[in-house]
Amino acid sequence: MLKEALEYEKAGYSIIPVKPDKRPLIPWEKYQKEKASPEQIQEWWKKWPSANIGIITGQLSNLLVIDTDTPEATLRVQEMLPEALEVPCQTTPSGGMHFIFEHIPGLPNRARIQEGIDLRTEGGYFVASPSVNGNGKSWQWIVSPLDVTPPPAPVTIGGLLKNLHLIYKESQKITSQQVTQVTTSHKLFLKGSRDDDLFHVANALIKGGSNINVARQVLEILANNCQPPFPKNEIDIKIMSAIKRAERKEKNITEDLRVWVESQEGHWKVTEYHRESQVVTKEDKHATIMAIKRLCEQGVIEKYGKERGIYRKVENQSREIDWYNANDKALDLKWPFKIEELVEIMPKNIIIVAGEKNAGKTAFLLNFCQMNMGKEIHYFSSEMADSELKKRLVKFSDMPLKKWLEIDFRDRMSDFHDVIYPDAINIIDFLEIYEEFYKVGLFIRNIFDKLRNGICIIAIQKNPGVDWGLGGARSLEKARLYLSISRGRIKIVSGKNRKNDDVNADMLEMDFKLVQGAKFIQKSENWYREKTL
Repeated sequence: MLKEALEYEKAGYSIIPVKPDKRPLIPWEKYQKEKASPEQIQEWWKKWPSANIGIITGQLSNLLVIDTDTPEATLRVQEMLPEALEVPCQTTPSGGMHFIFEHIPGLPNRARIQEGIDLRTEGGYFVASPSVNGNGKSWQWIVSPLDVTPPPAPVTIGGLLKNLHLIYKESQKITSQQVTQVTTSHKLFLKGSRDDDLFHVANALIKGGSNINVARQVLEILANNCQPPFPKNEIDIKIMSAIKRAERKEKNITEDLRVWVESQEGHWKVTEYHRESQVVTKEDKHATIMAIKRLCEQGVIEKYGKERGIYRKVENQSREIDWYNANDKALDLKWPFKIEELVEIMPKNIIIVAGEKNAGKTAFLLNFCQMNMGKEIHYFSSEMADSELKKRLVKFSDMPLKKWLEIDFRDRMSDFHDVIYPDAINIIDFLEIYEEFYKVGLFIRNIFDKLRNGICIIAIQKNPGVDWGLGGARSLEKARLYLSISRGRIKIVSGKNRKNDDVNADMLEMDFKLVQGAKFIQKSENWYREKTL
C-alpha cells in the first residue's frame, strides 16, 4: 500500500490514508489545499501499514471523478463516452465504477447528480486501487491514471452535469457581444476568404454526419450573407469537395487499419492503433471510428468484452484436420500411481492437476519429472525461488541432485502460451488466477493452440471439498486428463483416452501418504470408485 501511495503522490495527487469503511484516518481538510510529502505518507503507513489509499479530488489533484453505484448507472456513463476516448477508470466493491477526468472549476462535491451517480470534485476524495474494504472486496483499475492522464470531460458528459445549474453552466454561455467581437475580429465570409470559409463549414458538416440537404441549406444561408454574396451555383461544388475529402480520408485510414489489424494477435485497443499509426487529429480519430464501424460491418473485426474501445480480429479460417497422417500412438510417459495403465496421453494433450493448497500438486509434478528423466521437459514455476526449488529437489534422496539439471526449470508467472515449447513436455506450476475465474478456459485454450506434438501439464488451485479447480468446468474443456488432489487422496475426474476400452477411469480414487513433501506412499491397494447412495 505504501509503495502504491507513493506512486500516486509522485504522479501529482494529494494522498490521505483511509479506513476499510472509506473514512479518513486523519483530519484531512488540510490536504485539500496542500499535498502530503512522501515523508508524511511514509509516516502514515508506518503507523497504519494496511491503510487504504484516498486520493483528494478537485483543483489540487486536478481530478474530477464520476462515481457510479450500479451496473445501470455505469452503462449510462459508458454510453456517453466517445468510442476512442481512453479514460482512467476502476471497479469498486459495490459493483460500480469510478471514471477519472480533469478537474472542472465550479462544480460541487455532490451525491446523486443522477440516479446511482455521484460527483467527486473540490472538497471530496475517492478510494483507489489496490485498497480493500471490510468485506475483502477491492478497488481495481481497468485503466490506471498512472498509465493514462485523465482527459477533459467530453461534451457528452455535460448531460450529467447540466441539471446542476452552477458556475460550469454559466461559464459556457457566450453573450451576443462576444459573438459580435468574434465575428468582427475574424472577418468571416468576406471576399478573399469566403471560399475557404464555406469549404471548412461544408467539411465540418459532412464529417459530423450531416444530411447533404441540410448541409446545402446551411451553406445557402451563409452564401447569401457573405460579403459579397457567394454564387449559389457553386455551393454543390463545396459540398462534393467535402464529401470526397472525407471519403478519401476514411478510405486511407480504413486500409491502414485493415493492414494493422492483420498484424495483431488477440484483442487490441483503439488507442494502440492511434499511437502506432500516429493518429492525433480529431479528424483522423473520427475517420478511425468510421473505419472501425465499416470493418465491423464487413466482419473483419468485432467488439471484445464490455470495455469501450476494445476489438479483436475475426479469425474466420480453420485448420484442416489431417487425421489420416496423424500420429495416433500414445506417448511413452510414466505417472505416479501408474495412471498410465488407465489413461493414455496423446500428442497435443492438455493435462490438468487441480489441487488444494499444500496437498501435493508440486510433489506430484516433480515425481512425474523424476519418472520421465531423459525426455525434454520444461518446468515453469510461478512461486518457487531458486533456493526453495533446491530444497524441494534435495528431498528426492533416491536420485543424485545433479540429475535434476536435465529438467529445464524456468521462472514464469503469466502469459504461459508465449513460452510454450510446441513439441516438448511443458509443466506449469501453477496457473495463478485471483479474479475473473471464467477466463481460465481462455488461458488453457491459448496454451493448447501453441502445442504441436508436445503436451502441457497445468496445475491450478482448487477449494476443499470440490473436484474442479478455480474456474469450474471451464478448466475441463480442453483437458484429456483431469486430476484432482486433496489431502491424502487423488481422483481421476476425467480420462478421455482409455488405455483399455473396458475400463472407465473417470471418478476413480486412490488414497496416499506424502512423506517429506517428495515421496508418495500408496495406501489403497487399488484404484476404487466411491460408492454413492
